[in-house]
Amino acid sequence: QFSLAASERELFEAQIYFDSGDFDKAVQTAYEAMVQAAQALVKTRTGVILGTVRYMPPEQMATGEYTRASDLYSAGLVVYELLSGCPAFPPDLDYLGLLKLKQAGRVEPLSDLVAHLPPAVDRAILSAFSSDPHDRPESAAQLRDELTGAAAESRRLLEPARDGDRLGGEHR
Repeated sequence: QFSLAASERELFEAQIYFDSGDFDKAVQTAYEAMVQAAQALVKTRTGVILGTVRYMPPEQMATGEYTRASDLYSAGLVVYELLSGCPAFPPDLDYLGLLKLKQAGRVEPLSDLVAHLPPAVDRAILSAFSSDPHDRPESAAQLRDELTGAAAESRRLLEPARDGDRLGGEHR
């Protein structure tokens, strides 16, 4: 179960609720929540920096610049936290310490925190909050496609072998 309430580019962790369950459904509902949040973000005024610093991209923290790539950064952090159960960056850092860490792009890979996480999921989420906006997916649709593909890959890897598909090429 996943739900999100967001307005004016403002997203707080208290607005996100996630119960463990089906991984594929979690990926799909996380994407749907990102779309819902993006649609609710149209009220921000130019030149006004709003937001929770923890989810703010480094370019916004440093210069106030905010683009579609910035939304993907924030969404990537939210999905990271949903899957790992912990924030990508230490919560006790001050503004400048957090900015430096975000600009350096240093974050613990999800695969170190989540057992059996498919590498494609790890790559897709980490790319979403790359420190360089040009290294992020070009759109939420691209991120969705990467996560959907990763979920399909993980299903294939986890499916039990069918008769005739035994390891070592044995067939009945």
